[in-house]
Order: sequence, then C-alpha cells, then structure tokens
Amino acid sequence: MSHQMIYLDHPADALGLLGVAAKKAEMPATRALVASQTGRVHAALGDERQADTHLGVADELLAEGLGDDVPEWVAYFDAAEHSGARAVSARDLAGLGRDRRPASIHFEDALALRKPGFDR
Repeated sequence: MSHQMIYLDHPADALGLLGVAAKKAEMPATRALVASQTGRVHAALGDERQADTHLGVADELLAEGLGDDVPEWVAYFDAAEHSGARAVSARDLAGLGRDRRPASIHFEDALALRKPGFDR
C-alpha cells in the first residue's frame, strides 16, 4: 500500500503505513523491505538524513542475509530491488523527479488513449 501512496503522491500516508509495518515486521526480509521503502519515501520528501538512515538499515539487513523462511509476498525483494529503491532515492534527492505528476493523472491519460471498442 505504501507503493500506491507514493505513486498517488501521498508520501505522508506512505510513511504512516510504513510506520505500522515497521512495528509488525519481525523477519529480516520484511524489516529490510520496510526500511528500504521508508528510505525511499523520505527521499521523495527531500529528507536526505532519514533516507540515508533507513536505506542503510536495509543495506545491513541484506548484507546479513534475509533468511531461508521468506514469505512469498516479500520474495520479490532482494538486493536488486533495493538497488532500485536507492537509485530512485538518489534521483528524488537530486530534485530530478520533483515535477512529475501523480500516477492517477497518468491513469486518466491512459484511459483517454484507449482504443474504441476495447471497453470492459
């Protein structure tokens, strides 16, 4: 849900959801995912210190290993996924993504471009 909040341009809501998730995350894989995503949201908000702190926690957890008992719903998260979060964070902190539109507007654009007769 935090990913959705970011794409809809609601970073404060994303942080709220991640705060709840952080309190419940017990496994290394879930803790690493939450830390990575939290760092990414702080970067989107322009808070470099908090972004570095949370992304660093995710770095450490990944270096220690995520364990063998990784739930299926978090199995997509690995070092490559975290590297993507770091890259997006660097972009946001550099100010390169500041003028982007919320995803909901992009959905509206896509619907407007939909081919006639393709209604569901």
